[in-house]
Amino acid sequence: MSRLAIIVAVVGLLAAVPAGGLAAGGGLIATPNPVAQNGAFTLSGCGYTVPTSLSFEVTGPKKATPSIHYFTAGEPLGVDSGGCFSEQWTAWWGVTGTFQITSWWRDAKGATRKGAVLALTVTS
Repeated sequence: MSRLAIIVAVVGLLAAVPAGGLAAGGGLIATPNPVAQNGAFTLSGCGYTVPTSLSFEVTGPKKATPSIHYFTAGEPLGVDSGGCFSEQWTAWWGVTGTFQITSWWRDAKGATRKGAVLALTVTS
């Protein structure tokens, strides 16, 4: 196969990939980031499979005593018809530092899949 034919084939494959990519894991953004302790921030993202429900895993900084690690699975969040969500959160944690927030989504068979991971900095 000629070099030009390979380039055309690769470009054609890339054009066929959906905007969210091949894996429907979605994205995750916090605004503002960093956020002040006890301040409000918006957690949002797009690229999730429709229909699905989302839950989040929050892990606090290593210096936190006791450690911070929990899931929001008790209140799963849905996505709109475009696979996007937006939700207001509060940085209520009793410690500052870098938190890790991971999105988890459900596929068509009901299996839970890891979505995106975000580092959120909470300042004093």
